[in-house]
Amino acid sequence: MGQQAATRMMTYPPVVMAHTVAVFLSFDGELDTQPLIEQLWRAGKRVYLPVLHPFSAGNLLFLNYHPQSELVMNRLKIHEPKLDVRDVLPLFPIRRADHTAGRL
Repeated sequence: MGQQAATRMMTYPPVVMAHTVAVFLSFDGELDTQPLIEQLWRAGKRVYLPVLHPFSAGNLLFLNYHPQSELVMNRLKIHEPKLDVRDVLPLFPIRRADHTAGRL
């Protein structure tokens, strides 16, 4: 079933046009998403998975997931990519900056 769903998803126009796709890893009898993830990788798309936010209960982060990603078990006993600060790009909204891009 997972392979058939993956094949259909790969023809869905928003997925075809996307460069980045958020997906979840299957858990406890859910539809197997691994075939979709592998097809997305083969198509050159970036895949992101939800990760429980380590500092903000009830919130999620989405981390890049690639074939070399290390998976860890979270507190809900679900696999997720290991949080690596090198994969985090913090964004800070600012109103003004000086000539060196420093915040004013």
